[in-house]
Amino acid sequence: MIHKELLDEKIAVKKTEAIEVLNGQKLHDFRTVVTSKMCGIFRNLDQLRLIVFQSLSTFERNDQLAGWVRGSDVINPKAILEENEKLKEEVASLEATLSTIEEPKEISLSDDATRLLLAALEGGLISVYQTGEVIVERERICSEVSPPRERARWTAAVNELRSTECIEHRYTGKFDVGYRVTKRGFDHADKVKAKASADPAGGSTRQP
Repeated sequence: MIHKELLDEKIAVKKTEAIEVLNGQKLHDFRTVVTSKMCGIFRNLDQLRLIVFQSLSTFERNDQLAGWVRGSDVINPKAILEENEKLKEEVASLEATLSTIEEPKEISLSDDATRLLLAALEGGLISVYQTGEVIVERERICSEVSPPRERARWTAAVNELRSTECIEHRYTGKFDVGYRVTKRGFDHADKVKAKASADPAGGSTRQP
């Protein structure tokens, strides 16, 4: 803050230009508050420069201050806000889509499809030959000499397992196509076995 002697010199030269005329009381109150705290008082311009440099040096060494940010370094929030709005719209659209997706329905398999599924659990493959023969892990479910109705019966069981996603395509050979059990198939087989254990009389599947 300017020393009274220097202020008097300025008043002597500039007269009323150096005096606060309209808000003299407010200036007096302000000076009282400032001088009640730690502040530097200068008598000339050299002292003012020294006080400014000392203050800047003190601020520079203060690690608690966040520092100054240049106007050119300030990120324009408009682009970020627009991107946030776009992401909100995409999230709302995805949530609306998910709400329309139905939960997988409970699987209900025929006795023939259930037998094929249970037979293929232990790492076995269901192999369907061009002749209509169906083999599960070396167990021939039906052969090429089986009646056409019998071959159609087990082909339908394989198609049922495929349509319910209990089995998936594993390979296509020269004479046959192989399928393996999916997670959905294993989960359903676990339910079948649990039901059979709880109700041995009613939970078993019919044998051909």
